[in-house]
Amino acid sequence: MLLFTLFAQFKDHDYYFIALIPGILLLVINSFIAIKNKFPGLINHYVVKILLLTLCMLSLNFAKGKLTQRYEKTDDMYANIGYTLSKTRHYMDLLGISKNAKVIIIADHTPNGGLYFINRPGWSVNDDSESIMATVNDYIQKGAEYILFTDPKYIYKGFNGTIIGENNGVSIFKLQKVIRTTP
Repeated sequence: MLLFTLFAQFKDHDYYFIALIPGILLLVINSFIAIKNKFPGLINHYVVKILLLTLCMLSLNFAKGKLTQRYEKTDDMYANIGYTLSKTRHYMDLLGISKNAKVIIIADHTPNGGLYFINRPGWSVNDDSESIMATVNDYIQKGAEYILFTDPKYIYKGFNGTIIGENNGVSIFKLQKVIRTTP
């Protein structure tokens, strides 16, 4: 579980590995050379050739599917935050919210995509379950000043403050203090 949290960023951002491709390619080539030198009859066996060909075909098919998914599917739960918050940064500037103000974005499924679009520091939260509310309370203790609700069903879930604006379906809530706490 720890490894998943450490490398969760790479799940949908595999382009970070582009710089590693030459090293991986050299490692694979050297592995084949070592296997060929150690087991010369194995590389020439037709079963091994069929397995390698099958692996290559499956890899190409998977890569094609991923590219199709990325370029043809624009409306998913990860891309929606960009559409939702596209004009919110300018609106927050008009409201006089400092660029250094820490913000919590509720209903953002990306690790930090919403924060990128509003150009503010802070935290992203997936939902408003009780376990998440304890995390939100912790963020507030760490200095969060505003909460952005990107979905109307999440508004006013135990927070004390005032709504200072709404834009493009996003409600901006200035925090005063948290009423609800979870043990």
